[in-house]
Amino acid sequence: RPESSQAEKAPECKGTFVASALRAQAFHLGLPVGVVTARAAVSRIQQICQISVDRAKGAVLNPDQREGLTCLLSTLKKLLEENCFCRSLFSKEFWEQQVTRGVFSEMYTVADTGLLFFVRLLAFDVPRYRTRLMPESIERFYIHTLTKVLTYKPQLRVSDAIRFQGNWSFVKTSPLLTDLHRKLFVVLDAARLTAHIKLVLESQEVNWHHVLTCVSCLVICQAEAQRLLKDLLSHLLTQAFTHYELECLITSFLIARQAALEGPMAFMSYTEWFKTTYGSASSCHNSSKKSLVFLLKLLSDLVPFESPQYLKVHILHPPFVQTKNRPLLMEYISLAKTRLADMKVSIEDMGLYEDLSAEPDKKQSQAQQDVEKAVQIFQTTGKIPASVMEASIFRRPYFASRFLPALLAPRVVCIFLQIYFMGVEQKIPANLYGAYAEACEQERIQSLEGRKVMDVSLHEEPLLRLKSALWDLRPLVTDSSRYSDVSSQLAVISDRLSDVMRNGSAEEAPALSIQSPGALLQSHDQAAADLLLTCFCHCVMAASRTNPPDRQGPWPSLYVKMLCGHRSAVAAVLGRLLQLFCDQAPFLKDAHIVGLAVFAIHLHECQTALPIAYTSEHPLEKFWETFMNPKCSNTMLVCLRFCISAVCYALCRFPSLFQDAASGSIPPLVLRKLQHLVPRLIQEARGEGLREEEVDTPLVWRALSLPNAAWKESAITLWHQSHFQEVLRRDSSQVKNEAGCDYQRWAMNQVYLPGSSSSGGCDGDVRRACSVIVNAVMDFSNSVLSCFFLIALVQEAACDLLMVGHQRPGRVSPAHVFFQIFHERLASSDSNLELSAGLRRQGELEMCCRILLGLPPLLLITAHPDRGRDTLQPDDFYRFVNEELKNCGPRGCALPYNIIAHFFKAVLTSCSQCVDPVAAVNTLLLVSRSTCPVVLSSAALWWPQICPALRCQWDRVVGGALPEELVVLQEIQAAVDSCLSHGLPLCVTGPPWLQAAFLHFTVQRKISAQKTIPECLANTSATSTPDGAESKTMQETCLRIIHCLDERGDGWVCVFQPTEQNEEPVTSLRRVASEEFIKLLPFDSVCISPKPGLVEGQVRETLI
Repeated sequence: RPESSQAEKAPECKGTFVASALRAQAFHLGLPVGVVTARAAVSRIQQICQISVDRAKGAVLNPDQREGLTCLLSTLKKLLEENCFCRSLFSKEFWEQQVTRGVFSEMYTVADTGLLFFVRLLAFDVPRYRTRLMPESIERFYIHTLTKVLTYKPQLRVSDAIRFQGNWSFVKTSPLLTDLHRKLFVVLDAARLTAHIKLVLESQEVNWHHVLTCVSCLVICQAEAQRLLKDLLSHLLTQAFTHYELECLITSFLIARQAALEGPMAFMSYTEWFKTTYGSASSCHNSSKKSLVFLLKLLSDLVPFESPQYLKVHILHPPFVQTKNRPLLMEYISLAKTRLADMKVSIEDMGLYEDLSAEPDKKQSQAQQDVEKAVQIFQTTGKIPASVMEASIFRRPYFASRFLPALLAPRVVCIFLQIYFMGVEQKIPANLYGAYAEACEQERIQSLEGRKVMDVSLHEEPLLRLKSALWDLRPLVTDSSRYSDVSSQLAVISDRLSDVMRNGSAEEAPALSIQSPGALLQSHDQAAADLLLTCFCHCVMAASRTNPPDRQGPWPSLYVKMLCGHRSAVAAVLGRLLQLFCDQAPFLKDAHIVGLAVFAIHLHECQTALPIAYTSEHPLEKFWETFMNPKCSNTMLVCLRFCISAVCYALCRFPSLFQDAASGSIPPLVLRKLQHLVPRLIQEARGEGLREEEVDTPLVWRALSLPNAAWKESAITLWHQSHFQEVLRRDSSQVKNEAGCDYQRWAMNQVYLPGSSSSGGCDGDVRRACSVIVNAVMDFSNSVLSCFFLIALVQEAACDLLMVGHQRPGRVSPAHVFFQIFHERLASSDSNLELSAGLRRQGELEMCCRILLGLPPLLLITAHPDRGRDTLQPDDFYRFVNEELKNCGPRGCALPYNIIAHFFKAVLTSCSQCVDPVAAVNTLLLVSRSTCPVVLSSAALWWPQICPALRCQWDRVVGGALPEELVVLQEIQAAVDSCLSHGLPLCVTGPPWLQAAFLHFTVQRKISAQKTIPECLANTSATSTPDGAESKTMQETCLRIIHCLDERGDGWVCVFQPTEQNEEPVTSLRRVASEEFIKLLPFDSVCISPKPGLVEGQVRETLI
């Protein structure tokens, strides 16, 4: 053993002797000779370094120490030649004997230089030492190093940690220290690190600076750290309140606050953690009064060292206590408020939605943020926020001095915001609101005149810093060896983004508000959103050039999660996405579409990281509905390319999730939009237009429509189809109306009709298909283009139904299915007397008329054999006219022209299928006098227009003389014209009411033709004016008639009610006139009487 100085001075002579002595000692101890040599060398090094010298006044090693180390090194070289010395065993023994404590102390005396040297010592060349070192040894080395880092110089007190903790976040910590922690994380996983941190905290004195910075690095760099830290905090709280250990409770507060400093991307906010941990009746501090006192004692002891934001959290979200223990809590709250008053921080001046876990902002900017967020809540819920109403009562100083001036800043107010400001008008002093309204009007005038100066003062310096941080992200996503550095760079980006966005924190905005597509973003918000989206698209394209999506690392998810932690930034990005796809879709390049599609996939993946709005609907659901709305994504090809890019990326990114069914990693509306667009734009997906070599290609549409579809195979099939590749080209034009018609026809004939009822088809039932299509037309009547397509399908289906009806004469009339649908749709709103319901019903009736006019004439009125002869059966049409159509016309006793013209066209077309067409038409018109007289009264109104058309169609279909009943209508019209023109007597065969109808409508036509519109209006006004003598006579006559009826004991309205004794003219009149017209008969009968006294006498005779 080299103990004497003489042996050290002459190692050449005694090297062999030392080797022999070491071998003998090793044999005696039963250990390898290398272990004995290593222990002897380490022991000698300790003796040399422990010599008492004044190191502060001299070098690290004095001359004696240098001489001793020189001799020792010479001896070790000789032992190495004798094969008695092993370098790896020496290194292991060196660390196990804790020689590093002295080196570590000397390292920190030279600050960062020594730290950098120590970091370099941690470099481990895996290929070189893979065969020499066991994994367990490497892990023990890293654990030992971590322990030394966490326990080095434990001089900081808990109060110091609480005071300075805000400056120890990941971004603000020295890069050398963060690099040291991250290098330790290379070998140790998150679970091992968390367990060892827990062990060190429980067993040793720690350096809080190193421990808390290690926690920040852990939550930033390890994905599982958030869950593991929650478990650690639960363990600490359980230990604290079970054994009343103050150290565990303090540690839980420090760790929770440190993790919350890194933002929602890494950990929940401190406010949320405090409310979750202490805000319920089942919390651990409510087990006994002793536990509550234990908690409140710690909080009270921390008050002198607390930052204002944490005191505000404790005051506004206090721990839950029972009623009997309320005074204990109030003592702490009083103490916290006193401390805030000493720091000149007032809760009354605190913002409505202030971030309680972040550094406080300026009061004026906070008030502006409160106004913006209050408006966002109003846009989402349609109600004035409760926080605003409460502040107007309970927080009057802040409401009057901060909130109101920000709210009443002059602006060009839109109608939506005017409603909001009118809602809070009663809470605003009249003079302030008046001045605000006047200032807004001046602002609007200046904006219209172009004199308003745009505010282009962007936060240039923060934006440039954000741009620089985003630019540094791109090299990290392209190099797989640097994926571990992405989390730290995203933390830097998050910090820079907080400086740019005024509402950067996740707690500052109450709910994520999705703006409308036409809403304008503020200049700095739009600039930040453009930077974020551009960086993401560039990173996607750069990463895709080096690796496929499934091997690009977690950077896209981490990027979107980081963005979700800044709610105002998310709102700006989503608003910018709507602007791009609604207004600038044709100008987007392929890189933009692919990048935005990838962003959409990961946004859907990270939707749980988004804050839930006050409404039950998730904010992203509203965004996807707006984003996929045809009014927004009006360029169908761009939308198709976006959906295809999103689905293809998801297939490549998550290949294991698409083995059996479509995964939830794709937004459902994107899948539906893809299913909607593919068959409409790509004929090959429908099986049309396939080439000879593509005949065996499976139909993509059917594969995409099935719930258990092989999505991957379907997507690959699309790429092999030539027409699909042509559609995706940028110069392809948008789908035309003809293509839409082709698709509708294909969907009807190839998918719906032959499909089984279990798969959503109709089993070949044409009647059922007609019923579904007609209901679809009624439901989507507001969409004009789709309505035309569907009406065309109704016409085709009606023709098929007509053919089926001719082949099976024993079945119900083909038109019955349509009229049955009309009655069912209109009957649902009969009992509702509201104006809005009446207008909706009128709209449905008009749509029924449009469908009715689109039906073939042969379907409207069919010919059926009856007792050996053919008859025309318009029963369904007559019922629909009597119950519905006659009540919708403005004239009260006639149908519109298009309806009556279509009816006579149907009559003449159907009669051609009868053996005796003339007899069939005469019979039908005779029956119409009693069954549906409004048809004939309508003919009287429109006879000059329909008579030439009837004559032409009769000659074309049948030929010869017109039927007798049509001739009667011609003669009545001719007699009325002669009577009015030449004064000839009106003597024509036919019912008197029909002659009266022709006479009435002819007189109206002649008056309208002779008089101008002002004269007609003047006559109408003079007739309705109650100042004339004739009007007074009418009023007196009405009063005498009513008095006469009252003397008989009967109500005067009963004269006009229908009874069995009514004569034929009265019955016909009631069948012709609408219900509103019948209700007005009591007044019309008096007005049309030429002699009021005669009317009174007739009433008396009738009653007597």
